[in-house]
Amino acid sequence: MSTHENLPEVIRKFITSYNEKDVDAMMSCLHREAEFENISNYFAAMNWKGHDSIRALAESSAAAFASRKQTVLMAVVEGDKVALQVEFAGVPLVDLPNGMKAGEATILRGASFFTLKDDKIISLSDMS
Repeated sequence: MSTHENLPEVIRKFITSYNEKDVDAMMSCLHREAEFENISNYFAAMNWKGHDSIRALAESSAAAFASRKQTVLMAVVEGDKVALQVEFAGVPLVDLPNGMKAGEATILRGASFFTLKDDKIISLSDMS
């Protein structure tokens, strides 16, 4: 088990970039062949593969929130695999399909699972 201070640098940079809505910095953390999966109680599982697809998602997501912050509550690091318990807080700019309303602060808890390759994130699964 690990605390978030022991997270690989690339994951710390990715979370900081996410919180700052810095899509270019987020993308610099991803392997060229990266895959992202989102599993939620609100939607069926959704998958994105490759930089172009993930960049489009990251840009639209950043634009949909006035503010957002992901906080690591607990981390487990084992080699190239990292599991995080996270808390998401955000204020959407628009009504979202999952029921979030524009201007209403939302807090959710979930888990993120990372796999690293060549000091980059090759796989990310978010569950909420």
